[in-house]
Parts: sequence; C-alpha cells; structure tokens
Amino acid sequence: MNLRKIAAATVAVALAGAGLAVVAPLSASAHTGDLNATAVCNTATGKFDVTYKLTISQTGLAGDSKWGIGTVDFAHTPTNANDALLNKGTVHSTGAGVITLGTIEVAGNATKAPWAYAYTTWSDKFGKGSDGGDIALAGNCVVPDQKNATATFDISLPSCDVPGKLSYSGENVTFTGTANGSTTPGAVHVVAAATQGHSFTTGDPKTHTFDGTILGQTGPSQSTNPAGSCYVPPTVQNCPAIGNGGVSTNLNHNGWDFSETRSTGHNDYVESGLHVYTESNGSTDKAAGYHALSIPLAQVGEPSITLENSSGGLPSIQLGIDRDGNGTWDGYLVNEGDIYGHGNWWTNKTGFGVPAGGGYPSLGTLNAYLSANPQAKVVSFGYSLGSGVKGDTVIKQITVGCNTYTFDHETLVIPPKPADKVTHDSFTEKNCTTDVVTTHHTTTTITTKYDGASNTWVEQPAVTTNDPDTTAPATAEQCPVPTVCKTNTVLPVATQADPKGWGDLKNGTWTKDGIQLTATATDEAYAYVDLAKTFKLSASGSLATVGDNAKGSFGVILQTPDGKNIHFDSGSYWTVTPGIFPMTSPGFYGGQLSDLISDPDIYEVAVWVNPGGSLLLQSQSYNCNVQPFKTAAVVTPPTDQPKPPTTVVVAKPVTPAEALAFTGAHPELGLVGGALLLLIGGGLFAATRRRKGEHAL
Repeated sequence: MNLRKIAAATVAVALAGAGLAVVAPLSASAHTGDLNATAVCNTATGKFDVTYKLTISQTGLAGDSKWGIGTVDFAHTPTNANDALLNKGTVHSTGAGVITLGTIEVAGNATKAPWAYAYTTWSDKFGKGSDGGDIALAGNCVVPDQKNATATFDISLPSCDVPGKLSYSGENVTFTGTANGSTTPGAVHVVAAATQGHSFTTGDPKTHTFDGTILGQTGPSQSTNPAGSCYVPPTVQNCPAIGNGGVSTNLNHNGWDFSETRSTGHNDYVESGLHVYTESNGSTDKAAGYHALSIPLAQVGEPSITLENSSGGLPSIQLGIDRDGNGTWDGYLVNEGDIYGHGNWWTNKTGFGVPAGGGYPSLGTLNAYLSANPQAKVVSFGYSLGSGVKGDTVIKQITVGCNTYTFDHETLVIPPKPADKVTHDSFTEKNCTTDVVTTHHTTTTITTKYDGASNTWVEQPAVTTNDPDTTAPATAEQCPVPTVCKTNTVLPVATQADPKGWGDLKNGTWTKDGIQLTATATDEAYAYVDLAKTFKLSASGSLATVGDNAKGSFGVILQTPDGKNIHFDSGSYWTVTPGIFPMTSPGFYGGQLSDLISDPDIYEVAVWVNPGGSLLLQSQSYNCNVQPFKTAAVVTPPTDQPKPPTTVVVAKPVTPAEALAFTGAHPELGLVGGALLLLIGGGLFAATRRRKGEHAL
C-alpha cells in the first residue's frame, strides 16, 4: 500500500446465511478523497461483486470525480483528470459525504481486488487524486451445487435369442465404464459423476457407481418344434403380389382334376367361369375339383373363392394338407365363408393340434394350424359343393398361394389331318455266281390319329411293308474279278534322294537299309505314297510288308480318291465305309476281294506304325508291284544266336494257334484283337487296323 495515501486495509467477513462473504473497508485517512472498496460473493454468478466508494470531507463544494480500475498491482496516484487510469467515467458530488464510484465483477477464486483510482475536481477548481480499494478477497466465491444430478441403471433380462442389455441415463452427469447399450455377457461397471455445480440428492453427492452382470441369450428361437423351448410360432405370410395361376378350359383343364365329382354333380365350363351345381341333396350330389400344389402352409396367403349367380348351397374352398411335411396327405382344411367364424377352417381329421369346434376335431385360423404344424405343406387346393347339398353357382376364380386361377370356355377347332409320311427304301444283293443283282424294296408309312384331349393329330408307329423285288444282270463293277499276281514287278529303289513319292514321312528317317519308322508313346509314325496312276481295289494283289527290328504294331491301309480307308489284315479286307464290302457287323464291312460290292479306285498306299512301335521298312508290295527301300532286305540275327539263312522274309498271315504259341514263348510281344500277324526280320508282329486320321480299333 502506498504510504502517500490512507493506510487502509480490508478484512474479509464471512456473512451468515446464503454463503455470502463480505469484505469491509478500513477507515480512511484524515485528508479528503479517501477511496475504499467492499466485496460481496455473488452466489448466482460465482464471482465477487466489488464496490468502490470515495469519502469526501472538509468541503461543501460540488465536485466531479473521474475514476477507473487498474490491476492488483499499484500504478500511481492520479495528478489530473486526464490520467489514462481514469477509464470508468465521472461521478458528481455535492459536498462532503460518501459517493459510490461503481461495482465490478472479480473472479470467484481471486484473492485480491484490483486497485481503483480517482481524481476529484471541485467547483473552485481545486483538485485531488485518490487511490485504494485493493482489498483482500477470500478466493472461495462459487455457485452452490444444485441438487439435480440423476443417474439410472438397468440390465434387461435375456430372451430366447436376445442377450441381456445394459442401459443407463441421467442428467447433469457424465458416465464412464461399460458402454451404454452393451449386450456382451459378463460383469459391467459404470461410474456416474455429477458435473460442476450439480450433486446427487442421495448417497455420495458427486459420484454414483453401478456394478452388475449381463446374461446371455437362452435360445436360440426356433419355429419348427412347438414342444421345444424358445418356440416362436410362424405365421402365414402376406402376398407381396398376386400372380396368374393360369386359366382352365374345356379344352385344357390345366391341372384341374374333377374325379371327385359324383353322378349328379356337374362342372361345366362357361364363358369366364365354371358352372358348378348339384341336382338335389342326395349322396350322389357332389361337384368338386382339385389342383395339385406344393408350397409351405406359410406361403398360402389369403385363400379366396369368387362366385356369382349363386343359389342354394355354396361350394367351400379346401386345402389339401401334409401336416408334418413327410410327403403324405393328412386331410383337408375347409373354409365355408363365415359360417364358423371369419377366417376359420375346419377339418374332420384328427392330429392337427388345433382345438375342436363346430362339431369338428379342429376349428381355427390358418395361423393356428401353422403354429401347431410348423412343417405343414399345401399339397392341393380346390372346391367342393356337397355331397348332400343342392346348390348352383359360377366360380369366377380361386386364389391360393398368391396366385389366381381362372376358368373359361373355348370353342373347339379341330386342325386338318396331316398327310401320311411315306418313305421308300431299297438295298441290293448280288450273286456273282449267277451274275444277278437283286434289289429289295420297302415302303414305310407313318399315319396320324386324332387325340381329343389335346386336340392334335398324333403320329402312330411306323409301318414298313415289303414291295416286289427287282433283278438285273450284274455289271463288271458289281462283280469285279480279283487280279491274281503271277509275278511282282520290282520297282526302282526309293531313296532319300529319290523317294519315288514316299517322301512324306511322319516320325520317319531314311537309312541305308530303308525307312526307319519310330512312333512316340503318344504319336504314330507312317510312310505313304500317292500314286501317279490309280488301280482298282480288285487289283491290289499281295500286300506284303518286309521289314526288320519290328516293335509294337503296324498296318497297311489303302485309300480311295474320296478319302475312304480300306484296311487289310489277317488275310481279309475291312472298312467302316458301306457299299464296298458286305456288312460283317454293325458299322463294319469286309471280306475277300471276291466279295466286293463295288470296285473303287486306290490312289494311296500307306504303312502305319501305332504309338509305341517302330519298324525298319525295307519293301512294300501292292498292285503286283514291289517297292524296295534298299537293294535287298538282309536279315541279321543277334550275335548271341545262331545265324539264320540270309533271305528276304516276306510278311504272311499266320493262324491264331501259331500266334498264341509264339506269344506264349515271347510274352514281351502282345496281340491286338483282329490283327494281322507278320513275320519280319525273324520276329512275329501284329498289324493293327489303323491309318492316319483314324483311331486304332
């Protein structure tokens, strides 16, 4: 405190009631213009209201005091009215006394009020500066807590398929701990803390704690076993839309079966409807129709029947039910409008689990039947009038399973009868002994028969009749005379330099001893010649193959200009092409040259080695010619065996007994069914039925 001004001090006074703290001023010094302050805690704001007053004495003159507020640190005593410290305005006085300069708010935790400064100018132009008001504050001014903090906690009990759930809420609190809405089974811990200025009315005023346990679900829920736990009954679903189940007419019943109708009941198709009526009320007066269906009962929707021009008894709508879904019919659910209550269906069968009513073992809604039989299926639906009821109505439509089924009458227009299908066929049979060719003729007829149910003409089984045969002299083409080669002409030797047409090889190489054909494990080897001049098949002559170092199987194949392959093995010819040889088995034709039906040209001769085999080809005979691939085919035996005669061994057929005897002694060689066995280079060999472009047979 400045010694040039009054020696003032303040004392904090704790006022009783309402928590008010008042700081009283000290007495001013003896000179004029003493400045003091008082402070009061404002519990509404939590701040001190500091009021500054100036005591004027020893004068009766009017004056004006400019004043201002500084900081808690003393600045200086003003010496004129223009001092920058004087920032709060001017207060007028009319002589000696105490004037209030003004009031400011100071933070509730402040321990000292700021300095105040004043400069008073009286009417005689005399002026004086004052300072003071830096009183001590208690620093404890707050807004008292409001008793309005609340917190509630709850954990719901679990259900069949939903676990327990933690829920809490409150006002003027903050929560920490387990998350609100948690469903995780186990212990939970939550703390609710009152916010600033608020407290709880019970217990700890600032903190409430909650501990508990979330229990897991007891289920899961199931809708298939009414006797099991957590059973939630299924319900019949609403139809999202109604579809078209189709129209039934007198020409096409479209799945409707009227076989339950008795002798004096009638179901007649009329325009846009089905006329259903009974003649009287006897046991034979029943008209009924049913349509197969296969849907869960839950998908049956809201079945309905639309009638018009009705009199007497009305038909009921019926649902054929398989109550346990095992594929068997267990009874009908029958609805007769509102006779037994709106939406109620009865059945005269037991075991449906729905209470009795109306004189029937069960009477209830479709949902009641579904709840008791959650696996139930609808296997049919329909209507029934009678028996024992006389009635007459027209059924316009029936809606079941979210589809509407309608009825109509059609005028029958019989389509014209189609013409019979007649085909003629023939096959020839030759007798080259008599030089006569006989042609057998047949006629196959397919007629039609009218089918009233479908209004169509249905083809009947074909009927084939034999027509008279015709005969004609055989031509030279039909009975060709095989050529017998008295001698074979040896052609010039084919070499790599001059292959004589045999240059197109696959997996083959030229050697000094002939053509080495070596097939791979998966790919064949071959050599062939396209002849400059064709020859007739009947002139094939000997088809001998000379070779050495044979392994596996090979064959000789002749080809016609139009690509037909003719095989020769085991002393016979065979082919898959009809018209050359007689048929020997389905899809195969063959025999000797004397059996030829036709005599095609041959333009290609091929030697073919099947996969896995090899052959050193030395010569090939055909058309009374021998095509050598070396000067002479010399047989050279292994060095550890006796040397046989040095001769050319030509391939020849052997008997099955010889083949079996040889392979028994040489198991390393296998036989191919129906193969030509050849003696080549001192060994036995099997020629299979194959040529390029064909699979081995």
